[in-house]
Amino acid sequence: MTVQEMHIGVNQILRKINSPETDSYEPQEIDWALNEESLRYIRQRINPLSNNKKQGFQDTKKRYDDLAELITPAKLSAFYENDDAMFSFLPQDYLHIINSRTLLKDLCGTPINSISYTPKNIKVCIVPFPQATESSSPFYQDLQIVREDNNTILFDVNSYITTSNGLNSKAEQFYLINLALEKMNNLSDDFSVRWETFNDKYYPNSFIFLYEDLSFTGIKIDPVGTIYTSNTIQFNTYTIPKVKEIDNRLCKTEDLYTILNSSFATTVAHSPVTSLARGKIIVHHKQKFILSFVNIDYIRKPRKIDLFLNQSCELDPNIHNEIVENTAKRIIGITKGDNYKEIINENLLTE
Repeated sequence: MTVQEMHIGVNQILRKINSPETDSYEPQEIDWALNEESLRYIRQRINPLSNNKKQGFQDTKKRYDDLAELITPAKLSAFYENDDAMFSFLPQDYLHIINSRTLLKDLCGTPINSISYTPKNIKVCIVPFPQATESSSPFYQDLQIVREDNNTILFDVNSYITTSNGLNSKAEQFYLINLALEKMNNLSDDFSVRWETFNDKYYPNSFIFLYEDLSFTGIKIDPVGTIYTSNTIQFNTYTIPKVKEIDNRLCKTEDLYTILNSSFATTVAHSPVTSLARGKIIVHHKQKFILSFVNIDYIRKPRKIDLFLNQSCELDPNIHNEIVENTAKRIIGITKGDNYKEIINENLLTE
């Protein structure tokens, strides 16, 4: 189902109510409601408590098929967290972890201080997203994001949007940010792009480019012509010639330190303990093994449903009608107030 068809479906259901309130929704508001319903649908499929059989999403074929498009593998470099743990940054589009494995080498009693860390440099370039003003219209008509050292075009608005009037509203900035993140992160495995937060720091209204290629020097924004230079951040990691891939044990934060301090359940090379915090997956090794990478399978965030960008729902087409119907019902419930309590209770169940 196209995004236009989804909008038509929602509006048709709303018109059946024959209420003045249902005629006042802008396309952006319907986009927002469709996106919220899609995320609610994903969380409901993940949560075993929302299934009458109390099964997870991969225990029933339908639930597996519903989310199959969003299941994504990733190999993550592991860096020094503290003397007893390493960490990996979760991907920009991470939503829910399915499983994780550690690529490790058992120290077999060898003191960890006899094993040398390997410095790993990453180029980080902070690029503020250009702000449109009335005097700059049509500001975004020819917007390009270019790798400065070799003039590679990473994002060109005209490759995705054709307009003679340009783009300069706040809503259109929001569309372009999501579009640019999606397109640039699908270009190559040599770099990744994040939005506003990285390594426990906040950079308002900025793209964060991460390159391991040290020839990278900066990013140029056209038509402004501003060049943003990069800085090098050094992380410590291990280089391991021969490794084993071992399944991790993901522990709840409330139980983590009880498990780590237990003689029987603590982290060991054949069963590493992991936790999630601050956009990272942390592998607790307690100096019993060393690791170089963490492999994960995760459910990624779906791309935004967006009428302006002609982006429809990424979930299985067989459930588009269900998402449209539930979106309209949710709008009606919130507008009328009759079903608001039931909606809140449903949200509590699916979170």
